[in-house]
Amino acid sequence: MYWRVSVLNNGTESESSQFQRLDGGEVAEELQKQAKRLIGKFVADDGSRVDYAGMKDSEEFVDFVFLTSALKKVDPGAFSHTQKLAFFLNVYNILTLHSIALDGPSSNTASRIALNVNAKYEIGGLLYSLHDIENGVLRENRPSPFDVIKSKPFKDGDKRLSSVLIPMDPRIHFALNCGAISCPPIRFFTAKSVEDMLEMVTTAYLLSNDNVVAQQDCVQLSQIFSWYSSDFPSETLDWVICNLPEDSSKRSSLQEARKRSLPVRWLAYDWGTNVKHS
Repeated sequence: MYWRVSVLNNGTESESSQFQRLDGGEVAEELQKQAKRLIGKFVADDGSRVDYAGMKDSEEFVDFVFLTSALKKVDPGAFSHTQKLAFFLNVYNILTLHSIALDGPSSNTASRIALNVNAKYEIGGLLYSLHDIENGVLRENRPSPFDVIKSKPFKDGDKRLSSVLIPMDPRIHFALNCGAISCPPIRFFTAKSVEDMLEMVTTAYLLSNDNVVAQQDCVQLSQIFSWYSSDFPSETLDWVICNLPEDSSKRSSLQEARKRSLPVRWLAYDWGTNVKHS
């Protein structure tokens, strides 16, 4: 799987295509709409599981793949901050769906890493992988926590630096789905609502006992908080507490745990692919 670079939107648009008339912002909006149609039909209501096989064989997927070729003329550097944020959150989730639907679930860690680095879209004449989008664009050009070399995705002079979002928003970690079972649910965003939706998905993630649990003798958190600890502006537990609803029982339980200086332990992360079985 993806042992070599694979550009998934390397098809060409028909000269008579309606997409030829769309500007970059309109392409982004249309892609978000078509992706929502796909998840409405092939993704579980809670966003946790995907019927990749059914998606791949559908007319909706053919239309969606055709539209991705229009990303070639999108210039993210011309977008506002909120437009760029919504665009790249969507493109990350779209590229994940597209790559797994085409090539099937990752069978091991090596194939998952290969997909993350080698499956790409051409956007505005430049190539972006899942790794580039997450760590280069959305994480303010920070090294991946899984990169032993700790190198920045975009080096000096890289034209993709114009796409980097500054400052980074740690809530992105609850909006990105890499196809693993433990990932946050699949959602899509608009520039108009991205701030409200990021707040919504963050609250939902923190309230779920799959990700945050207050025990009698410890606090258990998703490993996302461990891997990306440098992305959060305060102590991890403090950040979690501050981003929970003030009237939630979980917030009260975590505040009590903090007073008692209970240790934080990490919940196991399920890297199995989020395939929806019929």
